[in-house]
Amino acid sequence: MIEDKGEEAIDVKRLKGREDLKVYGDVFEPQTLKALYKLANRRVFERFRGEISVGKEANVFLAEDEDGAYLALKIYRLGTADFRNFRIYIEGDPRFAYIGSRRKMVKLWTSKEYRNLLRLAEAGVRVPALIDVFGNVLAMEFIGTDGTPSRELRLAPSDTDWGDVFDHLMADVRRAYQKADLVHADLSEYNILLHEGSPVIIDCGQAVLTVHPRAEEFLRRDVHNVRAFFSRRMEVPSEEDLMAHITGGESNGS
Repeated sequence: MIEDKGEEAIDVKRLKGREDLKVYGDVFEPQTLKALYKLANRRVFERFRGEISVGKEANVFLAEDEDGAYLALKIYRLGTADFRNFRIYIEGDPRFAYIGSRRKMVKLWTSKEYRNLLRLAEAGVRVPALIDVFGNVLAMEFIGTDGTPSRELRLAPSDTDWGDVFDHLMADVRRAYQKADLVHADLSEYNILLHEGSPVIIDCGQAVLTVHPRAEEFLRRDVHNVRAFFSRRMEVPSEEDLMAHITGGESNGS
């Protein structure tokens, strides 16, 4: 559920107010506010409704545009995000050069997720649709219904059609690999939402190109994690069969 920070939505123009900033802790630094104002001036969004989730590196907020339509704002924290373990996902990726400064790294990571999401969407993988990006803020499609976010796969109801979800997910992992040349590299039941019975892959900042020197290792880890989750609910193919299917095995109609 969304954590409601007040009785009414917060207009972006009021974010300079001292009390509004206190409510959200260390998220709204001056550079972050600049990015938000830039997106607001582009008419990307107008109001905040509350936090959808809080991760190690970013906070995701529900927002509304001027017409009242919902969207998600992912804000990477400039001051407290810990990217020490993320170097392995950048080194070896020809699209990016490793930057030592934490603040520069945060902006690079935001750009990396933006570009990964674009590639995945173009390949037909179900990920949140992108709206805009500036600095350390990503604006994207809100995955949910009437302001209520969709559940992570790990919280899906017991009557879920696990076979159908598994088939859709594996088809998307295969598309990511073969059409977008990407490996998610952190895929699990925590980074997959179940929306209207279908999986939506999220948190794609760490995704690496298939030419990355550790791409196969990361893909095998993804397959292991996903297989472990589904094997507790249904019969699934072996890890080797799934690897072969994803990297160039039988088409299986996908």
